[in-house]
This record gives sequence, C-alpha cells and structure tokens, in this order.
Amino acid sequence: LPLTGANSMTCTIEATQAGDDRYAPAAAVRTSFTYGKAPMKLTVTSKPTSLAKNVIGSVIVSTLYVNTAMNSGLSSLGHILMPTVLTPSVCTVVSQGTYDVSGGVFYRTYIKGLVAGSCQVKFDFAGTDSRMAATTTATITIT
Repeated sequence: LPLTGANSMTCTIEATQAGDDRYAPAAAVRTSFTYGKAPMKLTVTSKPTSLAKNVIGSVIVSTLYVNTAMNSGLSSLGHILMPTVLTPSVCTVVSQGTYDVSGGVFYRTYIKGLVAGSCQVKFDFAGTDSRMAATTTATITIT
C-alpha cells in the first residue's frame, strides 16, 4: 500500500464465513497491523572543512535506510536531494546532481564561498510512498 501523507497507517483485515445448509456461520475474526514508511537517514560523507572565498568545493551526501540490513550492502541509495543554503550571503550552490561510484549513488553539491563566515547548507529528502523524509545540514567555514 502506498502512503501518500502520513508516515504510517493501521490496516485491519476481517475474515468472515457465512453458513450454509451444512455448516454454521463462523465467527468473524479481525486482526490489525501498522504499516509504515521506512525511516531514512542522510549523512554528509565528504566536505571541505574550510573553503577560500571564490573557490568551489563539493559536499557529498548519502541516503540510506536507518535499518542497515535493508541497504543491501550499498553505501548510498541515490535519491535526489534538495539543497538549501541557509547562509546565502556567505555561500551559494553552483551545481548539484547524483554521483555514481562503486558501492552506491550519492548526491554531490558544489558550493562556492562568497565571503568569510560559516556556510550552512541543508539537504532535504522529500520521502516517497514507502520511505520517510529526512534532512541533514553541512557546515563549511569560508575563509
């Protein structure tokens, strides 16, 4: 079942059996379970600790299930992320996109320092019908 709003829902199933001329009707049996989207996590796997102004550096982010057994040994599942610069006077996003390497597909964003200060970039995964939304923030010192 796809979930298009909530992160989980309760599903109830009821089994019934009508009687006939040979069998008495069976009592209805109900059972319920919770179906939920899988929790996800974003991790900044690579970034410059500092970046000179007017220089471009890359931030690499992985997307994985919180339950590591579901990742099938991959280091990142390759979802599109939405980077948002929280400090637009200090830095800007130059370009972004997926980054396919052995072991997984990561998300790479190129950042350019504008002035000295603390550059903060938030990365959002919107979620899907089976995966929860997630977010993380990278901080880079612009010198």
